[in-house]
Amino acid sequence: MVVKLMTTNNLLKKHIPEDLLQQWKEITSQKQSSKVRIANFGLLKAGKSMLFNCLSDSVDNSDFATGSVRTTVKPKELELDNYILVDTPGLDCTDHDSDQTFKVLKGADIAIFVHNIKSGELDRIERKFLENIAKNWDEVSVFINRTFWVMTHLDEQECSDSVKIYQAVRQQICDIFNHDVEMFSVASPRYQKGKAENKKLLLAKSNVPQFREALDQKIVTDAEAVISDRNNKKENCHKQITKVIRDKITEANKNISKCQSQSSKKRQQLSDQLSNLIEQTKRSVETYNSI
Repeated sequence: MVVKLMTTNNLLKKHIPEDLLQQWKEITSQKQSSKVRIANFGLLKAGKSMLFNCLSDSVDNSDFATGSVRTTVKPKELELDNYILVDTPGLDCTDHDSDQTFKVLKGADIAIFVHNIKSGELDRIERKFLENIAKNWDEVSVFINRTFWVMTHLDEQECSDSVKIYQAVRQQICDIFNHDVEMFSVASPRYQKGKAENKKLLLAKSNVPQFREALDQKIVTDAEAVISDRNNKKENCHKQITKVIRDKITEANKNISKCQSQSSKKRQQLSDQLSNLIEQTKRSVETYNSI
């Protein structure tokens, strides 16, 4: 008989829940780089990829694909001088994409929520995703502290409407997390045009430089906290995996003991039956001899 040994990865996949393994993968991937991981999230057409192109100064959107149809089908990473950008699919594409985005955010140091101001207030899918975070995140206060809230397409919305929408969305987020947040409004196309044509006024009016400055400042001021948070994430995830393995071992030992008990009982039953058979045979022989 040939015994096929399973690799460590195969054993982990067999016994550890997929979401926990994915979380471990996201967390441990951070250790390969000391740079901060920044992940975006939001609906399709929210402007996530274009905003990241602004942060990478890709005026032709070559770093992250953009378009009116779904272009980001799985998370894409881009390493820059100061941080790593992780672009995620739209929350409204598939349930799988939303689940995948949640896992990516779990492994990120900083999150950027992107909302298209042209779509008005938060819609059902956005609210549902944020409510899921508020309900299932380990420490919601940490998530709030490490998340930037950005409204895009500022240049395509009338000023009076944008103020109302800005206030409404901010209130919605506050209602979900019971926490007030600071929000940024940006015009990515305006920034790219200003960058391409070297027009400082356009760059300033896009609000992207101001947002980038706030992002850079956050990375500097939270450097120690980010490292501590990474270590805590890794420790907690390791504890969860260890608990799953120990529970599996306990369950296996119980099954082994049960099987051993059943086997011992069956051996005893068989022994008793054989003893009875020998005794009956002996009596039969004695009866026969007495005739």
